[in-house]
Amino acid sequence: MPRIDLAGQRASVNPREGRVFVETVRVLFSDLIDAALTQTIAVGAILPADALVLSSFVEIEALMTDTETNITSVTVDVGVAANTDILIDALQLLSGTPTLGRHQHVRGDDTAQAALAGHQVNALFTAVGANFGDGTITALDTGIVEIHIAYVRLGNRGVIV
Repeated sequence: MPRIDLAGQRASVNPREGRVFVETVRVLFSDLIDAALTQTIAVGAILPADALVLSSFVEIEALMTDTETNITSVTVDVGVAANTDILIDALQLLSGTPTLGRHQHVRGDDTAQAALAGHQVNALFTAVGANFGDGTITALDTGIVEIHIAYVRLGNRGVIV
């Protein structure tokens, strides 16, 4: 079982350690254009190998809507390639079912930490009923979400093993 090993570690003088870093992506409805039922968008840069994720959340600024095609549901999972919903699982974004505002998931699971450090965090959007678009233009009418991953860097104070 993965664990965080802090035994024998000393505080570092590295000014980057101890700071909270945030990877963010802002997704507009017009970004979801794939001629498919799913579309993956990277959430910031690849997390450092010594990253310890503190929190993840999705901020729904405007609900997704579709008045012209048959998209009946839009959800987002947030995770990594090996586990696409390790942080956020099937958060509904289409009008009528979700609520505006912040939807947070705090991850305290050591297994999740080992799976996230050194990996690219992605947002996997899924549509039900029709494709997001035709590869050029979206079928959605409105919607804005921001996805945030907050983490610290352990540096020499501990390693994820």
